[in-house]
Amino acid sequence: MKTYRPRIVDQLLNAYLEASPAVQLAGARASGKTTTGMQAACSIAQIDRMGAETAQIVALNPAALLEGEAPRLLDEWQLAPSLWGAVRRAVDEDPTPGRFILSGSAWPDSETIKHPGAGRILNLTMRPMTLYESGDSPGSFSLRRLLAGETPLEGAASSTHSISDVCRLITRGGWPSWVDRDADVAELLVEGYLDNLAENEFPFVGGTRRSPQRFLHFVRAYASLTAHPSPLTTIQERLGEEGIEVGEKYAPLFHEFAGRMYLVEDQPPWAPARRSKSRLNATPKRHLVDPSLAAAAMGASHTALAKDPRTLGFLFESLVLRDLRVYSQPLRGTAFHFRNKDGTAEIDIVLELRDGRWVGVEVKLTQEAAIEAAPRLQQVAESIKRPPEALLLVTPTGVAAQVSDRTWIVPIGLFGP
Repeated sequence: MKTYRPRIVDQLLNAYLEASPAVQLAGARASGKTTTGMQAACSIAQIDRMGAETAQIVALNPAALLEGEAPRLLDEWQLAPSLWGAVRRAVDEDPTPGRFILSGSAWPDSETIKHPGAGRILNLTMRPMTLYESGDSPGSFSLRRLLAGETPLEGAASSTHSISDVCRLITRGGWPSWVDRDADVAELLVEGYLDNLAENEFPFVGGTRRSPQRFLHFVRAYASLTAHPSPLTTIQERLGEEGIEVGEKYAPLFHEFAGRMYLVEDQPPWAPARRSKSRLNATPKRHLVDPSLAAAAMGASHTALAKDPRTLGFLFESLVLRDLRVYSQPLRGTAFHFRNKDGTAEIDIVLELRDGRWVGVEVKLTQEAAIEAAPRLQQVAESIKRPPEALLLVTPTGVAAQVSDRTWIVPIGLFGP
């Protein structure tokens, strides 16, 4: 048995269990939900191992699966959707915190789950591993310390990664079972992962009448928009250019399906004023939950990425976003992107905490480009009425360096929570 690699979400899961009688640990398949849930659980029911008639068996007596020492993990609960209602009723009768963990890699349709569980079941998102969690970053540069006003850099100031290494980390992804595999092997596994999802997982959310190939068409077109603020109609246009005919509702419908499988996690626009209409109306940047999925969907190996700086730039930005989302999660941070109305000022990533503090992040492929971009990032930040806590320029390689009082250049291979 492999040694468990601690996850940043561990502390959040324990905190949520102390606050709520039930917690849903949700995320893409193979992101490590079952293993993480087992670290906190005292008993487990693995629904996906109960056989083909699982839903019918559970429907007859769903309460029987709830019996066991708390916290009880109901793994892949969505395969027997009646469990959701059973848990909701159980916690109505006994709201003692820490009774149930529901782990799931897909969300059933609204006809199946009529009561979302608000006030009874807390939702906790679990993403693939960051470089810190997989052991590919020592975490010398701490986001928590930075936001606490402390010196963020402790320990190594120079990343050991080369550009080729970072390309491998992108195409390998943050999938716990594969982080120790060679890049070539991991790339094959990620390709197989997408095919498996299309054949076996997609019918659960999209229905058996829809072709799995149509879902793969969506993922491939969506991957080509990684880190772009693009309307969903662009997907239909790109497929049309390839001779693939789709209906007018195809893109939003398949985007919803992918969202219910936790495969897409778009990056919404940010406005300094909380009530600004631009938070609601501007276009989000498009991202799959892990950059390896985008690389696999586009057929880009690590060697191909190393020769394609443009594609590498977008996928590297997606890698940085993935890790920053996880690092900021215990701080209750949300990742946005900023672009003013006329498009003359942009910030790749804005991490905003619930208390209003924010950090601006620009992603660059070289330290030279980061140094050149620093004054422009500072200028954009100065145009915003709310000053940032810090400004960061994240690179694939190099050394961590403080450019000014609030501005740092940081290699992704040194970042940590």
